[in-house]
Amino acid sequence: MEDRWAAAKAALAHKAAERADGAVGLLARAGTLLTSGDATAAADLVRQAYAIDPWLHGALRLLLSASRTPRRDVVHERAEALIAAGFTATPILVHYLVSAAQLGRSDVVARMTRDFLRTDRLHGPDDPDLAELSAELRHGLRHYAEPEQRSIRHGLRRDDLREGEGAPILRRMFERLRPVVDRYLAELAHVAATDPTHPFLAGLPSRYRLGGWSVVSGADTHHLPHFHPMSWCNGVYYVEVPPVVAQTERRAGWLHVGPPEDTESDFGDWEARWIQPEPGKIVLMPSYFHHRTVPLGVDQRRICVAFEIYPADSPVLENPEFWTPVRS
Repeated sequence: MEDRWAAAKAALAHKAAERADGAVGLLARAGTLLTSGDATAAADLVRQAYAIDPWLHGALRLLLSASRTPRRDVVHERAEALIAAGFTATPILVHYLVSAAQLGRSDVVARMTRDFLRTDRLHGPDDPDLAELSAELRHGLRHYAEPEQRSIRHGLRRDDLREGEGAPILRRMFERLRPVVDRYLAELAHVAATDPTHPFLAGLPSRYRLGGWSVVSGADTHHLPHFHPMSWCNGVYYVEVPPVVAQTERRAGWLHVGPPEDTESDFGDWEARWIQPEPGKIVLMPSYFHHRTVPLGVDQRRICVAFEIYPADSPVLENPEFWTPVRS
């Protein structure tokens, strides 16, 4: 059995390497086209590469930089050209926003961050579903210490939450999340009517699906600054919140949304926000928004569900290996 498992892991690793090599080759050709000024053809190749392997955040950074020593103005110019040519996937919006902030483009920062971060409430702390849901979300957990590709540190995750699947209490959870997401998308549609060329709002889905994972946090659990490259929007639903989060001066277990941590960069007018968890609270944001969490620091437990909003035709839910945030 162990030999069979080892062989399966080796086959998956080989397949992933082949996929990455093919996508990197497409990005290399796209870089040549960008240099020659053909952003339309370059965007088509980048779109193909992203469909093959959405993990190519580092390779995409090199494509935009045009060298091993990134120039912020070049990154911004190339990202803007690809967006204008129709490639508006989350990773390109990340580079577009970060480079704009580093260049002091307060107009772009304001347009890309504006009022897209929203909080809502699904229920109060006495909701009758909470005890059963909390128990269900503690099943099938996997421990993550310091994984290379994931943002989680020293925490437990359950990675198999999909809309319409699983235990009845999980189906019920997604059914209750739907109206909250619908309200958020309706609000964004109103904003899109006033800014129809906005690169994020241009991807507003008419139909969508939900998927995600639960996180059970202990004293040392936290998330490094990250974004979600595969989805269009993402959210957090707080199920169980320990007493320590009420200590506002410590902000233990709180969510920070804002610029990625980078001591060498000045992110200008990019405003940061702190969000205090509460049972039943929901946070929604574009998937290109960087966010992180603070460790609880005490032996208490917090349970939340991180969920993502995918256009209905997205292949991501059929590829669970892609369900994960990317470190900045």
